[in-house]
Amino acid sequence: MGRYEINIDATGKVSIFSADGTEADGYPHPHVDSNGRPCWGNIGPDLAKAIGRMRVAEALELLYEFLASYNHDGPFVRIAKFDLDYNDPDENPCEDCSDYHSPYCILECSNNDGMYCCSDCDEYRTDYCYKECSYNVPGFQYCSPCDDCEESEEHCFLECEYNDKWQTNNPCHGCDRSDCDECQYQEKKLQLEARDVPAPSSGR
Repeated sequence: MGRYEINIDATGKVSIFSADGTEADGYPHPHVDSNGRPCWGNIGPDLAKAIGRMRVAEALELLYEFLASYNHDGPFVRIAKFDLDYNDPDENPCEDCSDYHSPYCILECSNNDGMYCCSDCDEYRTDYCYKECSYNVPGFQYCSPCDDCEESEEHCFLECEYNDKWQTNNPCHGCDRSDCDECQYQEKKLQLEARDVPAPSSGR
């Protein structure tokens, strides 16, 4: 599938592009979208840790492992489409199906066989995708509302409905401040802690 250009910015965000122009429908890799954003699967946390700690060799090994792998579940584009001789005899056999391009069609229908993926779904990156789709929650394993989010950090922690319990981002993790009483996040932290405390039993 050719060579890849990998960019890592100052925040640790990784972008991947084809260095040889070997793309399929605009995708440089089955698990990298057309904007260069990878869908890491289960290597995401390990890669972020390696990059954050400047463990270059470890990060490169994980990136190589990612680029050399293929998962039939939820690719952006089928790996068969990277074959220059690929020819689909029936480009759209499901056109009249009532579930066409629905979440069921994309990730469960046996007739799909990887032809369509999350980016083809009618609910892709909608509130339904983030809040209700059983294939994407919990944990936003396929699509996250945080991808390329341009809101402020304060909005993320105090207002964003997708980070209601600070599950996606938590400003207190790794914080070494001692003056919590003056922190703008202290009130929200106490509210979350109070909500997570189980109600006392009324047993007799």
